[in-house]
Amino acid sequence: MMKKLFTVAALALMMAGGLTSCGDNAAKKRATEFMDALKNEEYLEAAMMIMGFEDKEDMDEFEMENAIDIQQGFKEDFKGGIKEYCIDDGDFDDTTATFIVTITMNDGSEMTAEIAVEKNDDDKWDECAMKSLEQTKGPEKIIKEDGTVDTAFILGDNKLGPLSLGQTVASLPESVEGLYDSYKYDKVEIENEMEGSWTEEWCYFYKDGKEIFKAFAEGKQLESFVLEEGSSNIQTTDGYYVGCNARNLFTQKPMEWETWYEGTTFARDGRWEYHIASDDLIGVDTPTRVDNIKETAKIVQIVYYKKSPV
Repeated sequence: MMKKLFTVAALALMMAGGLTSCGDNAAKKRATEFMDALKNEEYLEAAMMIMGFEDKEDMDEFEMENAIDIQQGFKEDFKGGIKEYCIDDGDFDDTTATFIVTITMNDGSEMTAEIAVEKNDDDKWDECAMKSLEQTKGPEKIIKEDGTVDTAFILGDNKLGPLSLGQTVASLPESVEGLYDSYKYDKVEIENEMEGSWTEEWCYFYKDGKEIFKAFAEGKQLESFVLEEGSSNIQTTDGYYVGCNARNLFTQKPMEWETWYEGTTFARDGRWEYHIASDDLIGVDTPTRVDNIKETAKIVQIVYYKKSPV
């Protein structure tokens, strides 16, 4: 009798395990469909999965607007394209399955995402949610808007490649392969009719005989990095570089623009400062709409400060 009871209990456990496994596989299949949509740059379809819709015809105008907003977010998060991804086995219960996804981008960077899949009212795995997304490795190369590729150096987190804000001039490497061939430290006398005169310290960095970026110094310590023409292999942590489209920056990163009438208009976002050539504006001194900026306009300078200038 005891043996029979044990056999029945074991069978029940096996059946429960099989049902759980089946449900787990169905949830993972849905997570895979979601990641495939992102990989194939089908961002609207991924957005619809977030909202639990399969067909656009089932969505009203408000729901479609929300889906388009989510789509734009995916375009920003995954610009450059996903090369491959790997989904773990995840945590599973009756209504929710959560998976950790390792994503490798085409530029060599890596991300980790937490994806949740939930059951709908029909008891089917349906709605997907991206609970978190974290970059765990920076890019190895920059894939530019024109399709060309450069070895990447990242500006952000107080660093530019192997250089750091706060670093002394004396500790700078004479050269860094791919970044600069040489540098020069100089003190510059500034004359201003309104404010008088003063001295500034700068380090100028050269590649192939051309100055491509510089660093403002104070007491022979680096206080800011300034990216200039020719520095397109240096990318900010947000993915911007000198030479990328100015209209894209304007639409993707809302900021207040101003000018000091020195050849550029600029905007600040915390410790970041972005410059567009004044000649690339249409009928205004500072842009308030994207059509104030020529379609061909580029970012001409990016400044990264040790602390916010405002």
